[in-house]
Amino acid sequence: MKLQVYDSWTRKKQPLLAPGKQELGIYVCGPTVYQRIHIGNARTYVTFVVFAKYLRSIGIGARLVSNITDLNDKIYAAAKDAGIPSAELAEQATQWYIEDTDRLGIGRPDEEPRATQSVPAMVTMIEELIGRDLAYEAGGDVYFRVEKFGEYGRLSNQQPDQMVAGSRDNLEDGDKQGPLDFALWKATKPGEDTSWDSPWGKGRPGWHIECSAMCDELLGGGFDIHGGGLDLIFPHHENEVAQSKGSGREFARLWMHGGMLEIAGGKMSKSEGNISVLKDVLDEWPAWVVLMLFYSASYRNPLEYSTEALEGARTSGQRIMESLRRSERYLASVETRGAGDPTFADSSRHWEGIHEALQDDFNMPSAMGEVFGLVYDLNTAVNEHATPQLVRDLRGCIMEFLDMFGLGELRPQAMDLTQEVKDLLAGRERARQKKDFDESDRIRDLLHEMGYVVRDTSDGSDVVPVGESGEADGEADIAAPDEDVALGAEADAEPGPNELESV
Repeated sequence: MKLQVYDSWTRKKQPLLAPGKQELGIYVCGPTVYQRIHIGNARTYVTFVVFAKYLRSIGIGARLVSNITDLNDKIYAAAKDAGIPSAELAEQATQWYIEDTDRLGIGRPDEEPRATQSVPAMVTMIEELIGRDLAYEAGGDVYFRVEKFGEYGRLSNQQPDQMVAGSRDNLEDGDKQGPLDFALWKATKPGEDTSWDSPWGKGRPGWHIECSAMCDELLGGGFDIHGGGLDLIFPHHENEVAQSKGSGREFARLWMHGGMLEIAGGKMSKSEGNISVLKDVLDEWPAWVVLMLFYSASYRNPLEYSTEALEGARTSGQRIMESLRRSERYLASVETRGAGDPTFADSSRHWEGIHEALQDDFNMPSAMGEVFGLVYDLNTAVNEHATPQLVRDLRGCIMEFLDMFGLGELRPQAMDLTQEVKDLLAGRERARQKKDFDESDRIRDLLHEMGYVVRDTSDGSDVVPVGESGEADGEADIAAPDEDVALGAEADAEPGPNELESV
């Protein structure tokens, strides 16, 4: 299988690895730190962290750099509102960002440089652009001369009138010579409490120059992949290309852009006031639910974000969890049940399908479909009393995938049940055998109050902690009274390969 990704520059899939290379340098635009990051920021973070992890798992070196923008107009404005120095707010918000993304449980980028650490490199690059007549100083500010860079607009595939309308810098005051010219350096303005020395006076870098400088410092010219959200293509990434190539440097070989989260058909955005803060989401939902939601759509496509979508992701994750728990019970009792046909299922077909999907533009939805194929086979193996080795093999493939992509919490957690809980379970089973459903319901409700959710399968009754079941503390998970549940019925219908289509 040829490793390939969709490249925004050429607008088609391209080989991931350059000829003769087995390692990649990846740069991703991180957040501007002035408040808690939102769930849309988290999607980009997850996409590239797990992408790099997967590449390493198949023997490809992947060095992931994701910057933190800790100097920006937004930081000055937010710090003024908070009544604290901008550097203090930036440091506080940086720690929020790290704390919140750590809760996702997928690890961190290899390097997370801060813009304030690379100001000298930015000044050097600006000087080079001035020397090439691609930039000019105007009243202490410095602007990039867009009309002199012939490739401008290629990445975003836009015409000049479209770009003028969409340019943020077009609204800035100053003595710009062209409507698309954008700021490389900004002179210190009243109320700004940080500044750096430069040949043009005290000031600070513009937003776009920081990424060009940090890419060059940390990954060198001609690095492999530049990533970020789709909303950054213009003007941010378009301007990065102009700065870096204009200064005589090579730049990204491939561009990967992630799709936006949508709410009721519209893009999630601060201007619409429909932002969900990651911390708040993780306070309400387990991290694995958020990850399952992200994995339900291609990283390049829009993704619906709603309570209903999260509920669907939770249901899908619970089915994986239940299959693993059920097969664990089967393995514990297999000595008394015997073994059946060892050849009816083979994990290799789905495992190969997972790799084929991930190596074709990191197609996570297709990979998840193969995971649910493994879940189906695992359920079938238990139903058919398959050999313990086959059951272990299927379980092992599923759990390897879960560990790779931050879903380890879906592994069944060992429980040390108290004697009281064991006695209640035994009493409930006796009541069920007698068809005393009022008593079995009463015991089930009591166990729920104690923090356990009862699961009834053909293998008997079991309990899982409320948190492992995916429900919020105190939220009932009692779907139906016991008289509506057939005694001895098989486990819930096995999820098929397209399970996530409903998420």
